[in-house]
Amino acid sequence: QVSLHGAQEDQIYIDVDPAKLASAGVSMEAIAKAIAERNGVTPAGEIDISGRTLTLQTSGELTSAGAVGSVPIALP
Repeated sequence: QVSLHGAQEDQIYIDVDPAKLASAGVSMEAIAKAIAERNGVTPAGEIDISGRTLTLQTSGELTSAGAVGSVPIALP
């Protein structure tokens, strides 16, 4: 699930279901890598899962929840 929160439009928070990740064999690092490949260096929020937080950065290409949600994630 990807959603926009708060008054700052430049932050996108991603809620990841650990069970779905595990069943697909996808790691948080794979998600972060896929998003990072489309991003630049501007802070844009965080990915939180099971007490772990990964910082998300963007160059402006991923400016909506839909854009982030459509980033392809490589399966192992």
